Amino acid sequence: MWPILLLILSGLSVFLGSPATDYEAAIRTYRENKLDSARFHVDRAIAHYQAEGKTDSIVLSRVQKALIIWEVEGLDAAFRSMDSTLKMAEQLPVRHAGRVAAYSRMGQLHMYRHEFRSAVDFFYHAENAIAQQKDPHTVALYNHMAVMSLMQEDYPSARRHIDRAYALNMEVEGPDGATMPMILQTRFFISRYSEDFKQALQDGEEYQRVTRL
Repeated sequence: MWPILLLILSGLSVFLGSPATDYEAAIRTYRENKLDSARFHVDRAIAHYQAEGKTDSIVLSRVQKALIIWEVEGLDAAFRSMDSTLKMAEQLPVRHAGRVAAYSRMGQLHMYRHEFRSAVDFFYHAENAIAQQKDPHTVALYNHMAVMSLMQEDYPSARRHIDRAYALNMEVEGPDGATMPMILQTRFFISRYSEDFKQALQDGEEYQRVTRL
């Protein structure tokens, strides 16, 4: 199961604008597995936001960069990157998307180390930091929580979390949004490993539909 689950990584929505264009490009090229391009764009976005003193945007960009570091340099390097990002996130208001994203990413990293208690703690802090439900970082959080429950073979909890992610993302992005393939992939594995084969077939067909768009 675990090699397959490692394919399920966090995704974020696309935001347009400048310098948000680089942030958007970093997300898009990461999803396309163009890691050199993703790192170039995210570094440029961070430099822009640092010049403008936008702590929240720096945090969100660095949370995205942690995924790239994870892929290129490994999990330990991603943890080191997130340590400083987390300190920056905790300068933000108690309820803020930047905190949600940072805590959620730390939980995800602990999850893939099988440090589930630490992951639960960070997911708890992330939920408590939610300022508004209709946010892509909240969607990603619930997806991470679903994956962790799946890894622990707690299928009812996994289903509950992924259903929340799916319903919320329908409001945030709609059925054809960029984050939907990640959610549908998680749903498929939950259905498959819980031996709900009829639902797995439906999830697989929907996953194929959105990835062909």
